[in-house]
Amino acid sequence: MVMGFLTDMFGIAIGNGPLWLGLVIPDGPPLGATLVERSETIMTEILMPFSFTLVGLYTDVFTLSAGWSGIWPLLLMAFAAFVAKFVATLVTSLYFKMPFRESLTLSLIMSLRGQVELVLFIHWIDKKMIKKASFTTLVLLTTLVTAVCTPLISILYDPTRPYMTNKKRTIQHTPANTEFHIEHYLGHSSRNTIHNALKIYEETKENLVKIHLYTTVSPRRSMYQDICELALVNKATLIILPFHKESLDSHRNGGTQTVRQRMQSVNSNVLAHAPCSVGILVEKSPLQGQLVLRSFRRPRSTHHFAMLFLGGADSREALVYADRMAENPDVHLSVIRFLSHNYEGDDEMEKKLDDGLVTWFWVKNETNDQVAYREVVVRNGEETVAAIHAMNDLSYDLWIVGRKQGINPMLLEGLSDWSENHELGIIGDYIASMDFCGVASVLVIQQQVLRGQGVANRVHAYDRLSTICYE
Repeated sequence: MVMGFLTDMFGIAIGNGPLWLGLVIPDGPPLGATLVERSETIMTEILMPFSFTLVGLYTDVFTLSAGWSGIWPLLLMAFAAFVAKFVATLVTSLYFKMPFRESLTLSLIMSLRGQVELVLFIHWIDKKMIKKASFTTLVLLTTLVTAVCTPLISILYDPTRPYMTNKKRTIQHTPANTEFHIEHYLGHSSRNTIHNALKIYEETKENLVKIHLYTTVSPRRSMYQDICELALVNKATLIILPFHKESLDSHRNGGTQTVRQRMQSVNSNVLAHAPCSVGILVEKSPLQGQLVLRSFRRPRSTHHFAMLFLGGADSREALVYADRMAENPDVHLSVIRFLSHNYEGDDEMEKKLDDGLVTWFWVKNETNDQVAYREVVVRNGEETVAAIHAMNDLSYDLWIVGRKQGINPMLLEGLSDWSENHELGIIGDYIASMDFCGVASVLVIQQQVLRGQGVANRVHAYDRLSTICYE
C-alpha cells in the first residue's frame, strides 16, 4: 500500500509500486509465503471488494450510445492488441516445440485480464486520459475476454495430467536389488515422531537408506500438486500419506461434514493423480507411534503384521510390499487370502493375476517360519467382516490391505453403505474405525493408476507378472 501510494503521488500508475516490490521479494518461503499468509485476508476480503465496487461505480453502459463514434477506434485497438498477443504467444510456443494444445492454452492464459488491468483503467480515468464511455468499453471487453477464455482453458488444460505417466512406478514392478524411492508427506500431528523414526532408521541402516527431507508451503487446494510433482521428479515408487485421525473422529463424534472434507481433500487428490503407488497410514493410537520409535532404538524387536488379500491390483501391490517387510528377520507376517464361495463374481483376468502372484509369494516364503499363509472362503461382505474380526486377537502391530481396485464385489456385498472414508476403501475403513478393537496401525495401499489404463495395460501387466513369477 505504501509503494502504491508513492508511485501514485509521483504521477506513475499505481500498479507499478506493488509490481516492483513483488519483483524484489523472493517467491516462496520464508519471506514471500509469510507476506502472502499475513496479508491475504485483508486483501481478498476487504480491499478487493472495495476495488471492484469502485470499478462498478465508474462503469456506465448508458454512455456508450452517446459516444459510439469515438469508441470504435479504442475498440479496434484493444481487439488488435488481443489478437497480436494471442498470435505472438502461439507462434513462439510452437517455435519452441510445445504441443499445439499446450501452446493454445498458454495463449489463452496470456490473454486473460484481471484486477491489475482494472486498476490501470481507474488510473487512466482519474488522470482524465479516457472518458467514462471508453472506461466502460474497456471494462466490458476485459470481462468478455476473461469470460470466454476461462472455460476454454479449463477444457484444454488439465493441471494433473503431467503427474500420471505411462511408466510403471509400483512396488510390484520394482526389482528387489534396485533403489526403492518413497517420499513421505508429513502431517503436523505426526511430524516429529516420523522425523525422529526415519532419522534413527537411517542411522541403523548405514549406507542402505538415505533420507532427504523437503518442506513446501502451499494452499491446501493445490498441495497435492506439490506432492505429486515431488514424487515425479524424484522417481518415487511409493507415496505414504498420513490419515488424519481427526476426520475419523469428527464423523464418529458428530463432527461437521466441512471439517471431514477439508482433512480428506489432500489425500483424495493424491490418490487420483499420483504418478506412482500410494499408501495411506492410519495411526489409531498416539502411543503406537511412540512404540515404533522406541522399537528402532532396541537391538531386536519383534513386529507382527497381518496382510488381508482380497484380490485386485491394490491387493497385489500390498502383498509385494508386505513381502519386502517379511525379509526383515524381526517381522512376523500373516497373509490371509479371501476367496468367494464357488468363485462367484470373480474376474477371470484378475483371478489369474492374483493366483500368479500368490503362488510366487508362497514359493518364496515356504520355508520361512515367520510367514504364515491361509485362505478363507466367504459368501458376502458380512462373512468377510466376521472373518477379519475373528482373527483380531490384538497381537498385530500393523494391518496391510489393498484399497479397492479389482476386489471381487461379492467379498464386499452389503458393506458399501457403511463406509464413510472412501480414501481408505471399505475394508481399510472398517479396520481403521473405532468399532474395530485394538490400537494397531493400518496401511492402505493403492497401486499406480497408469494414464489411459485399460484392458491392454492389464494384459501387459499379466505378461510382466508371469515373467517375474516363473523365470
